[in-house]
Amino acid sequence: MSSKPPKKSFKKNSKSSPRDAKIDAVAKEIAAKLGETEKQPTTQIKRILQTIGEDATRQVLKKTFEIEAQGGMTTLDGTRRRTVGGVFFYLIRQEFPNEIVVKIFYPWISKLQEHAKTQDRFPEFLWHKRKAVFEKLNGHKGRVNKVRINLIGRPGKVEHRQN
Repeated sequence: MSSKPPKKSFKKNSKSSPRDAKIDAVAKEIAAKLGETEKQPTTQIKRILQTIGEDATRQVLKKTFEIEAQGGMTTLDGTRRRTVGGVFFYLIRQEFPNEIVVKIFYPWISKLQEHAKTQDRFPEFLWHKRKAVFEKLNGHKGRVNKVRINLIGRPGKVEHRQN
């Protein structure tokens, strides 16, 4: 009797914790208040809630509506007015440290940074030990098989040679 191994699934686990369900509900509520209907801003709002918490997120939301009540905020070049969601995301970027902003808006970078921390590194090269390293490397002579030179520019005359 042979049994096949279970197939690997790359789908998210359909079971979600009560905390995840609450974050989803709050994210949808905030997205609706901001007028955000697309997936990316809603996902970013979820990451904001997961990273800084509901209270801090609601404080930024409150500040967003205060700015809107005072006439809103223009883009950096001053050519147009930011959307309510644009003001919210701008405030998040301005009021929180770069590490938090990276987790929210650039999650792949924070994942790469976490991965890099777990990887083995080359040992540190110590200058005072360079002589021993160079002596070890000098014992392994290599050879050159081919030399290629690329010239970039506009030559006046081209001459092809072959040996």
